[in-house]
Amino acid sequence: MNILLDNSGGTLDAFLEWFSQIQPWIIDAIKIIIVIIVAIIVDRIILRKVTHLAIEHGFPKQTIKGIMFFVRFAILAGVFIALATVTFIPSEYFAGVGALIGTAIGFASAKAVSDFLSGAYALLSGVVKIGDYIRVDSQEGIVTDMSVSYTKIMKDDGSVYIISNKKLLEKALINFRIEKDERIYYIYPLRIKLSAANYDEIQKVILEKAKELEKEDIKITHYVGQISKSDIEVVILIETEKSENIPKAKFDLLSAITERISK
Repeated sequence: MNILLDNSGGTLDAFLEWFSQIQPWIIDAIKIIIVIIVAIIVDRIILRKVTHLAIEHGFPKQTIKGIMFFVRFAILAGVFIALATVTFIPSEYFAGVGALIGTAIGFASAKAVSDFLSGAYALLSGVVKIGDYIRVDSQEGIVTDMSVSYTKIMKDDGSVYIISNKKLLEKALINFRIEKDERIYYIYPLRIKLSAANYDEIQKVILEKAKELEKEDIKITHYVGQISKSDIEVVILIETEKSENIPKAKFDLLSAITERISK
């Protein structure tokens, strides 16, 4: 009986000694599992919040992807910091891997960060919105798509002009959108230089077209800009609540004016 007790006591001591040796490993394993689970939960919560805000404010899907790229980078950095206390993984591994990843991401994402900040400003400030009729340097048209990286502009001829948001904000930008008295509309100035001798005829054309376009909720007004000895600059203002009406009105007016002058 005493022999059995002695044997059981020795076994218990051996088990306790073994458990005390592997206990830090168990704790570290539990810590790793908890860190990973928390990181996944945080990622899902932020993704849901960002998606909700993007839908609420009408941001494109690319915006969500851009924001989540940086959020996940921050979460990954947090995971590395949390796991740095794990005893069975040498700390120098984290230092080496962290430095390598940081350098790689730093070089690879420098332009992405710049474009992201520019895109975030353009999206959140409302300087440009999808559907706006804008002019960027010599390019103009309707904004059809915006992301945190680039903006797409459909020109009057149907071709698409793509420009990075950083360049978009750096260049001479004109947005023909007007927000006044809780009303959103567009006023586009169409400038035409013509001979003073043709002014009366062209004025008649503009008035005729104004009556036609008024049926399509497009308001046309005009005034004389600059005058020289032989030329007159006529500024035709195209006012509409739909930006897609601007290319049509421009085409109709220019076609009618060209046809009258060529007679």
